[in-house]
Amino acid sequence: MNITCLELIYTVILLVIEENYPFIYLEGLMRTSYDDITDSLELISDDFGSESILNISSSIRLKRKLRYKIESDVILDSEKNELNIINYSKPNEWEKEYTSTDYYISLNGKNYIIPDEILDKDGNLSFYDIAEWEIL
Repeated sequence: MNITCLELIYTVILLVIEENYPFIYLEGLMRTSYDDITDSLELISDDFGSESILNISSSIRLKRKLRYKIESDVILDSEKNELNIINYSKPNEWEKEYTSTDYYISLNGKNYIIPDEILDKDGNLSFYDIAEWEIL
C-alpha cells in the first residue's frame, strides 16, 4: 500500500474514535474512504490466494475531501412533510466533484447534521428521514 492508503486508514480510525456524529453519517464517510483505500492499493493478496477486495453496499457515500459546515434554520412544510434548509446553496460546478456541505440544524430541542448528499435539488428533506441524522 502507498502512503495515501495508510493515511486513509488512520482517518477512518480517527473518525470512529473521536467524532460523535450519527452512525449513518460515519458510515457514509467510511464507504467513501473504503472506495479510496481500495483504489489506492497496489497489490492485494492473502493466505487464501485472494487477489481482490469485496465490494460494499451501494448506500450513501459522503464526500470526504472538503466539507463545509453551516449552521442553518429550516422551514417545515407540513403539507409535503418536508424540511427546507433556509440557506441551502448548490456548490459551484468546478468544486461539485470534491466538496460538500453539512447543515447543522436544531429542531424541537434536538441537533442534527444534514449532509448535502441527502437533500433534493431544492434543499429539501422528508421529515421522516431526519431522525437518523440526530447528533447524540
